[in-house]
Amino acid sequence: MALSNLVTSDDFAGNGVTVNFAIPFTFFNNTQVKVKLTDSGGVVTYWTVGVEYTISGGDPGTTVVAGTAPAVGETLTVYRSTPLTQIYDFLNTSPLDVENVEKALDRLAMMIQETANVVGAVGIFGFYSQTTQTVNAAATITIEETKQRLIVPVQGNAAPVTANTTTAVENGTIDGQELLLRGAHATNSVTISGASTNMEINGDMVLVAFSTLSLIWNGTTSKWTEVARSN
Repeated sequence: MALSNLVTSDDFAGNGVTVNFAIPFTFFNNTQVKVKLTDSGGVVTYWTVGVEYTISGGDPGTTVVAGTAPAVGETLTVYRSTPLTQIYDFLNTSPLDVENVEKALDRLAMMIQETANVVGAVGIFGFYSQTTQTVNAAATITIEETKQRLIVPVQGNAAPVTANTTTAVENGTIDGQELLLRGAHATNSVTISGASTNMEINGDMVLVAFSTLSLIWNGTTSKWTEVARSN
């Protein structure tokens, strides 16, 4: 099969009633389908098939059926986990089964998708990468305030722009929080003003494609302090 579906998981908010949850991703068999429950306090419990849930619709199935409906404030996550193994053995003396070749490639694609999503969530070397942010003139760049290490790609909104000259970037919330601003467009640049009141940087910085400005949040001065820049 062609594997055009990039989805590897989905979150469902509990309401104390719903027990049927559609499986949103492509998979070969039910052993790839996993379920976890996150309670209102952030505690994660990994469910076991046949104990806390079943899968209906055959194998591969279509729906996760919870034994007990997740409560309000809880989140049920249905996700795919493909074993990191190669299960096909192609022999020189045997006819080549093109269907199995395609399945092997699909399994590899599934593994790559799942790994990419983990890297996107956790980050490379602990960095969390936000999606590219399109910045309007005089706007403040927003950040995921609870993340310790952040990469934020930025681009001007259809033209070169200068971010807010008072607060170019939202304040950090964690002393020592690391922020890497990265230009994401060759022409629609974003200029960070050296006069921004919550920053201590070495003059203006124009962020175009692949240029970066590395900052660290100083909780004492309540300012982003420049660590390095690359044009």
